[in-house]
Amino acid sequence: MPDFQYLNKNESLFNSIAVLDKATMGIRDQQCLKRDEVGNCLLCFENGGARFVLVGTVLMDMEEHFPQKGRLIVYEVRDDKLQLRHNESVNGSVQAMAFVDGETERYLVVGVNDEVLLFRLTRKD
Repeated sequence: MPDFQYLNKNESLFNSIAVLDKATMGIRDQQCLKRDEVGNCLLCFENGGARFVLVGTVLMDMEEHFPQKGRLIVYEVRDDKLQLRHNESVNGSVQAMAFVDGETERYLVVGVNDEVLLFRLTRKD
């Protein structure tokens, strides 16, 4: 079983994703994750002139030996505001993300627990 000595089993985790002001580092916008959800990795990218933030998460359960739930969340950043564009549940903890360019399409490679998943990126307007 994982050793979460820094966590109290009677308390919940609350995490968020924030857009910070470049000059003051103050919070411009913030989106809360689910209760007991932790952002494990973050990937920023541009597509067609738009800016995006991709967040890989895990839903913490102190009784699990191996995480069973996580999410891939895509936010578009427009005027320093986070706008949810996509939310995909995965069976485990998102540990790593990277882009791979194919001949005609772009793919997202995601490490989830002990698996590697491949997603094709498409834009919905």
